[in-house]
Amino acid sequence: MRYLIYLIALIMLIIAGALAAQVYLNDPLIVRYGPWSAAPPVSLALGAFILAILLLLLVWRLLFFILFFPLRISQWRRRRRDKHEIQLYKTALSQSVYGNRRQLQKVAADLAGHDAAAAWQAAQIAEELGDARGVSRYLQQAARSDDAVIVAAAKAKQFLQDKRLLEADAILKSAGAPQSATLLAKLYYEVAFARADWHTALSAAIKLREESPMHYGKQVRKVLEKFFQTVKNADAATTFWTDRVAAIDKKQPVLLALYLTTLWRLGDEKAAVGGLTQALKQHPTNIEILRAVVNFGSAAQRETAFRDNEKRADNAAIADIELLQLLIGLAEQLQLPGKVRMYEQMLSALRGQPGSSG
Repeated sequence: MRYLIYLIALIMLIIAGALAAQVYLNDPLIVRYGPWSAAPPVSLALGAFILAILLLLLVWRLLFFILFFPLRISQWRRRRRDKHEIQLYKTALSQSVYGNRRQLQKVAADLAGHDAAAAWQAAQIAEELGDARGVSRYLQQAARSDDAVIVAAAKAKQFLQDKRLLEADAILKSAGAPQSATLLAKLYYEVAFARADWHTALSAAIKLREESPMHYGKQVRKVLEKFFQTVKNADAATTFWTDRVAAIDKKQPVLLALYLTTLWRLGDEKAAVGGLTQALKQHPTNIEILRAVVNFGSAAQRETAFRDNEKRADNAAIADIELLQLLIGLAEQLQLPGKVRMYEQMLSALRGQPGSSG
């Protein structure tokens, strides 16, 4: 449209220039069409030309409006629907906070009545409510979507709900998971976790965390916790930790403490205590590392940990219930009754403060 206006303006300039030249040269304007000819005044010809241009633009705008009117109506309806869905989401969030189950069910039904994509979101709400029948009903609606991602997600979710894990995994892989949309990648992680395929689940969790650390930061730890709870020997735990856990995760004290605790539980005390020495050097004040020291650390490690965290306990801004409990445990193991009494008094005082918990 813009280029057409530029073209018309250029033609107008050319014709206006020609008319101006005729006026300047005092040359009469002669219009010929077949056997007919006329010599109108230049001003009349110019006015007729401008009027013709205006009529042409008006006709063009009218045609444009008629041709694209259905599209504009569709866009308007979509914007209105999206606005309504946003309002429904806000309602769902507020009702979930206040635990209003009936209102949440109504919100899910309203969402499902919009389109297949909204039906998927209704299924998510129904799942949070523990409404298995509602989940199945909404997933069937979502499976009729024109969006291939929504269709694959709905079918895989239904299979996951029915414990048909191999079929869910096959659908997600055929749809490109885990390299495809985040929605499918999240389902791929859930299916792998349900299948106890810890290698696949860990890879999927790491990918999710890379895409959205805020929403998927806990999945890696969840996989490792589940794996280390079920692993039967220390060699398998070490192989998994060495080969599958990314280097950035090896530096995280929470995961490191989890790994070392697993080694100790499986009987490899030498490797657990040796790893704990390095962990104490890297993370001397981490609560999870301190808990590991209390559980299975050597006497030298307990003394080092106690010494490194004594000053933290004296600082009221840093001290908390968990730290004091661990220091009491270390003081008892190191046979320091005076320190035990002191930290117990501090713990009692801290528990008496408003807002404290333990």
